[in-house]
Amino acid sequence: MIVPTRWALIWLTVGLGAGVLAAVDRRAVLLVVLIDASVLGWVLWQGKRLAGLDVRATRRWSGQLQAGRTGTMCLRIENHCDRPLALTVRQPWPPDVQSDAEDWTTMLAARQQVEYEVSITPRHRGVLKLPDLELDVSLPMGLAAHRRRQSGGGKVTVLPSLGGIRAYEKLRHSRALRSAGFHRQRMIGHGREFDRMREYFAGDDFRDINWKATARSGEPRTNLYQAERSRDVVICVDGGRLMCNPIGERSTLDHAVDAAMLLVHAGHDQGDRVGLITFHDRVETIIRPGTTNAPLILRSLAEFDSRPVFPSYLALVEQLRARQTHRGLIFILTDLNDPQLAADLVELMPMLVSRHVVVVVSLRDTLVDRVASGPAGDERGGVSRVLAARSISHERAERSRQLTKSGVQVLEADAQHLSLAVINHYMAIKSRQLL
Repeated sequence: MIVPTRWALIWLTVGLGAGVLAAVDRRAVLLVVLIDASVLGWVLWQGKRLAGLDVRATRRWSGQLQAGRTGTMCLRIENHCDRPLALTVRQPWPPDVQSDAEDWTTMLAARQQVEYEVSITPRHRGVLKLPDLELDVSLPMGLAAHRRRQSGGGKVTVLPSLGGIRAYEKLRHSRALRSAGFHRQRMIGHGREFDRMREYFAGDDFRDINWKATARSGEPRTNLYQAERSRDVVICVDGGRLMCNPIGERSTLDHAVDAAMLLVHAGHDQGDRVGLITFHDRVETIIRPGTTNAPLILRSLAEFDSRPVFPSYLALVEQLRARQTHRGLIFILTDLNDPQLAADLVELMPMLVSRHVVVVVSLRDTLVDRVASGPAGDERGGVSRVLAARSISHERAERSRQLTKSGVQVLEADAQHLSLAVINHYMAIKSRQLL
């Protein structure tokens, strides 16, 4: 695209000024036409010549971007021609991104390049797609500029805020961990994972004697057990329509992702193998449990988004039964506010609890709880609002009771305390050796 520069606009203004003379002397009309035609002709001719020049503008990201934190984008402008050029680069920003600059103008000599560091702050996690760069190329004092678009480096994954992980890691190395609400309970009993067998020594627990091996060898034999082993922890995150609901300035899914990220970090910190399954009307992502897959899980959680569809718990259960063949700890982060979906979950859970420890995590709506527990006001509709809130709370409690009766552990918490509640529940399961 060919656009006139400010110098072309100045000459056109001169031509318009000469047009004033046409009101006095009509012969000045020829001068006006000559000036304007010359300027426009020169703009077209120079613009076509500029179209073939090798000039590039590229974006490069420095480190990982996190929601709510300032990151850095490097903008490089390169002149690969044998002549000096005047260059202007514009970067339109999406509404959910803040930046300290939107356009840059520079003069580059032949075979020269320049770099700018741009500070940007994305407000939300997910895949950030920046609009194409607009690059205007012109000669110094030229009348025309050639405008082109370049799209390289305009897509980057914005991680959720890692503030919770940093706070947990800082507290983990201090005595402030308990005051923050994280509780490490004493291990009761001893681990029952078989390690090896040896001859019996005085003082060994009689319960650890292997009677079959003793009978075969004719000498007492004792089983040795490991105190604890690495477990499989599979985090399942629902991305159905109810997870789109806003809680404050964020969605239910955003709060669930924060809790899942902290659980991934705590699981690896405890030596467990952590995996991830994301789903809505079908299973979206499957990451097998491992001890070194945290970056892959965090990236998948960052890019996962909710959809206005009903979640398929059946698809989730089928994948778990097919892939998780040995006993593990399953966390399902979902929303229990839909009676039919909760009934489907209750019906399917016996297929999992027979083999795994299953924890269903759901976010509580504090507004509904406050309305349900408060008195009905005198204002219009106050009684109906309180009755409706109490009905929702009663139905939710009944669904939780049914899940518990089926062998599922149900964990409910508000958005502020969800991550804390999930970690404490995980630690309690570890300490009680329920796996």
